[in-house]
Amino acid sequence: RGSAVAIKADVSTVAGGQHLINETLKAFRGIDILVLNAGIMGSKVLAEVDEAFYDAHFATNVKGPLFLAKAAVPHLPAPGGRIVFFSSSLSGATTVPANALVYAASKSAVEQISRILAKDPAIGGKGITVNIISPGPVDTPLFRQGKPQPLIETISKFAPSGRLGEVDDIAPVVSFVACPAAQWYHIMVFRVISYL
Repeated sequence: RGSAVAIKADVSTVAGGQHLINETLKAFRGIDILVLNAGIMGSKVLAEVDEAFYDAHFATNVKGPLFLAKAAVPHLPAPGGRIVFFSSSLSGATTVPANALVYAASKSAVEQISRILAKDPAIGGKGITVNIISPGPVDTPLFRQGKPQPLIETISKFAPSGRLGEVDDIAPVVSFVACPAAQWYHIMVFRVISYL
């Protein structure tokens, strides 16, 4: 059994991410696995997008994970360290709703960053794996925010199971990607989605 501590940090800022890494090192004296799953998901079509909306998405979904990875890499075991980015099923979709413009763009950037970091000699070159979890609709407050219940029910019906994904559907995939048996998995996009 492991242990956990709660650390408050604004990971959309470089200073906040560094604080998170520093406090983690104080608590555990090392980092084996970095899971980058903080995110925001707003819904606006192009005519509604303003600079603040754009900046908030790219600060939290792109800048934060990139600089957290930068701060963590020197402390990850090499070989054996794990970096797991969270993306979205929308980043690989051919049909994306117009109001997902900024969110989908930010998550697509995360996927490309992951691919490039995996080829960095200080990361992939030293046996630290970089992979991406790309879930479909998961029943979380982030997903439900701003969506009327009839829309949520419609989205649920696209799944063969007739329901949204649950956090417990995603956690086993993260556990696998982080485990020693996944040492050969590198630059993989795990699309954890049950939709037709």
